[in-house]
Amino acid sequence: MVSELVTALIGVAGIVAGVLLQSRLDILNSKKALITETRLKIYSSLWSALVELSDRGDDLWEEATLQNLSKFSEALRGLRTELNKSRIVLDEPEYKEVFGVLKHFESYQIGKLRLIEIRDTKNIYVEDITSMIRNNHQAKETYKRAMDKILPYIKKQTL
Repeated sequence: MVSELVTALIGVAGIVAGVLLQSRLDILNSKKALITETRLKIYSSLWSALVELSDRGDDLWEEATLQNLSKFSEALRGLRTELNKSRIVLDEPEYKEVFGVLKHFESYQIGKLRLIEIRDTKNIYVEDITSMIRNNHQAKETYKRAMDKILPYIKKQTL
């Protein structure tokens, strides 16, 4: 009778331990799913800010106006904000990579501002404008390549 009671208690203890273990695993899986979902949202927001800025850069390339420059500047501030928010989940090399893209966008912004300013002056030299357009095109191509380089990392992190 005692051995049957001990056997029953051992069986019940095994069942309780199994239930507790499964409950702990469920909690861990829920936490992991929540972290994954949060990372996906952060990476999606960062990529959206990059695409928005790239699109405003394309608009500015098509027509260098103060209005387009203003929209580009606003999108640049948005990217900077998203990058700062994303830093908590970005590895340091990836943060530096995106920060480098941000710097290329800033160079493009400065170049376009100078082009607009020169175009609005009376002393326009075709060589200066041609050089600025070439520099702006190079900055635009550099940030496009940098975005292409970042995309696989973001995709990998969100899968």
